[in-house]
Amino acid sequence: MNPLARRKLNMAKNKRALRPGEAYLQRLSPGGRAAQRSALALIACWWLGRKVKDPVSLAWWRWSYQDSVRLREHLAQSYAPATVNRTLSALRGVLRECWRLGRMGREAFERAADISSIRYWRRPRGRLLSQADVAALFRAALLGDGARASRDQAALALLYVGGLRRAEAAGVDLADIDREAWNLNVTAAKGRKERLVSVAPAAPWLKSWLRTRGLDPGPFLLNVDRHGDLIWRRCSPSTIHRLVAVAGERAGLGRLHPHDLRRTCCSRLLALGDVLLVQRHLGHECTDTTKIYDARPDNAVADLVDQLPMPERATEEQP
Repeated sequence: MNPLARRKLNMAKNKRALRPGEAYLQRLSPGGRAAQRSALALIACWWLGRKVKDPVSLAWWRWSYQDSVRLREHLAQSYAPATVNRTLSALRGVLRECWRLGRMGREAFERAADISSIRYWRRPRGRLLSQADVAALFRAALLGDGARASRDQAALALLYVGGLRRAEAAGVDLADIDREAWNLNVTAAKGRKERLVSVAPAAPWLKSWLRTRGLDPGPFLLNVDRHGDLIWRRCSPSTIHRLVAVAGERAGLGRLHPHDLRRTCCSRLLALGDVLLVQRHLGHECTDTTKIYDARPDNAVADLVDQLPMPERATEEQP
């Protein structure tokens, strides 16, 4: 085979080969791919000094430990700690795929990926909704047209009682719901880790939506057109984000996010039960993450301490 033909053959093989960036993104849940693709684009822009349309196609196996050190220093000076750590996580992930695909040696991978995250602590963001706020939010959802009102209330019930992320709520199918015990098998969970949660308190709202939706198999939360009629297509996470924001504005609560309901669920359950059970309900990897979601006010500790039983104090000292 002449050199030109060999070169064309090698180019064709490389084009068909799985790229490290592509392999990394495929390992992520669908809801997390966009954010980590943006993180790779951020790294590529710094690395090459220009914007890159497709960061997945870069030769990430040429990355070195010196690049990692300089990137971390650049990110720490320019971005919030959470963004820095998310970006470094994307870097480690794509470098690991370089090693798995045989594009990078083990020693080179370990050196390049040996970069620590930034340690930081901040007060939990978002809102903790009171019981009156939650009731107002559900009432506001009734102001929707036709099937939209029932659908929005069912979505709010899943977010609040199930503590679901918006992508998890969007991914629920009718087959995932046990309509006798009202348990929900969360199959669209972050990190593709399925879990079983109880949504029994949400049953009245879920039953109401099912009377509108029907019992045909498929997505549980459906789209609704501007006339209030059902469209047999799965709700997207952005639709769930929008319906929570609209209900919050109608209820006079300002702009809310789906994670505010998840955060409220976590805080209420922590006040009632064991942190390990709450961790299991929310699908967190460890209790440290669950604690971050605890949005109870500072005086909650004082209120708890006030409940400590104390012995009676003698009014007069004993001789």
